[in-house]
Amino acid sequence: MRKTFQDYQFSRVLDYALAFIMPVLAVVAALALGAIMLWLLDVDPREAYENLYNGAVGVSRGSPVLNIDSRSETFVKAIPLLFVGIGICIAFRAGVINVGGEGQMIAGAVVGTAVALEMESIPGIFTWVPWDDFPRLASITVVMFSAFVGGAVWGSIAGVLKAYFNVNEILSTIMLNQIAFQVMFYLLKGDLQDPRQQSRAGGIAKTVKVPEHTRLPRLTWFTDVNIRLHAGLLVAIALAVLVYVLLWRTTYGYRIRAVGKNPRAARYAGINVRRQVVYAMVWSGGFAGLAGI
Repeated sequence: MRKTFQDYQFSRVLDYALAFIMPVLAVVAALALGAIMLWLLDVDPREAYENLYNGAVGVSRGSPVLNIDSRSETFVKAIPLLFVGIGICIAFRAGVINVGGEGQMIAGAVVGTAVALEMESIPGIFTWVPWDDFPRLASITVVMFSAFVGGAVWGSIAGVLKAYFNVNEILSTIMLNQIAFQVMFYLLKGDLQDPRQQSRAGGIAKTVKVPEHTRLPRLTWFTDVNIRLHAGLLVAIALAVLVYVLLWRTTYGYRIRAVGKNPRAARYAGINVRRQVVYAMVWSGGFAGLAGI
C-alpha cells in the first residue's frame, strides 16, 4: 500500500520523538539497574542517589544553598568526557566502534604538554603582535592543535588497521590504549619528568607545570569564588554544534553516515569506504586528544 503524505509526516514525528525518548529511557534504565545492584549490596538506593545528586550540584544536606565550587567541579570533570564523546560519535556514525578514547586522550596530552613546555623555552614567540591578548590566544591554539594532532595520529593507526587490514577496531584500540599508557609512563620517567623529582625516591611521576599562557582561562567572571571551571566547556559545546553540522548538514558527513549505514551501498555509490573509515578515526582520535588538554 502506498504511503500518504500524512504517513510520512507521522513517521518523521515518530523519529524525532524516539530521538528524544530513547536517551531518557537509557538513563532511567541505567538508574534502575544501579538501584538493583545497590539493593543487592544492602545499600539504600534512594540515599545513595541522593548523596550522588547532592555531591554533583553542591547541595549540603539540610541547606538550600548551592555550592558553586562543587557544581563547577562537576563541569570540570565533564569537559574531557564531552570531547571524547564528540569523537566517539563521529567514529560510531562511520560504523567504527572506537573504544580507544583513553589512549587517544593520553596521546593528545603527551604531545600537547610537550609543545606547551617547549613554547616556554621560546621567549617572545608571539609578542611582536600589537594585540595584548594575542600571545596567549595563539599559544593556547597551538597547544590545542598539537593535542588534536597527537590524538588524531593515534586514532589513525586503528583506522588504517581496520580499513586496509580488516583488524577488529575493538581489539586494536584496546591494545593501543595500553601502548599509550606505557609510552606516557616512559616519558614521565624520562624526557618529560620534572627535574626536581629525579632526585626523589618514589612519588607520582609528573611534568613541570605548563606555562600559564598556554592554559585555557578560567570562567570566574560570574562568581567571586576561585573555581577551576575553564573555557574548555565553551569550546566543547561549540565543537559539539560544529560536529552536528558536519555530520548532518554537509556532504562529507553524509558520506560518513552512508559508510556506517551500509558500506556496500556506499561503495556502489562511489564513496571510498576505506578512506572514510580512516578519516572518521582521525577526527575521533583528534577530539579525544583535545580531552587530554
